[in-house]
Amino acid sequence: MRLDRRQFLSTCAAGAAYPHRAVATRGIGAEQSPWWPSTFPALRQLTHGHQLTYLDSAATTLRPQSVIDAVTSFYSTDNANPSPVHTLAARAAPSERGASDGGQVHQRD
Repeated sequence: MRLDRRQFLSTCAAGAAYPHRAVATRGIGAEQSPWWPSTFPALRQLTHGHQLTYLDSAATTLRPQSVIDAVTSFYSTDNANPSPVHTLAARAAPSERGASDGGQVHQRD
């Protein structure tokens, strides 16, 4: 079944109108609820008395806590243009390489 844009948006709006638990946990018992929402701080809040439901878009992406922690650590300790010129720059280079090589973040000792 192929939906045109208007039908698709109507379906999304209808799904958003349902209580969060009815949509998000259909077929999943409370003891088996997915673990991934807990890794995103933005999903830990209530909106209008209900658990936040997030529909991804190209304009905005939620960040997991591990990414927030890595960025905070980098800006707090190693923020510099990666190069061998000075200590902070030398420490920034492995972080940049790790990020571009699959998301591994350099951990300092």
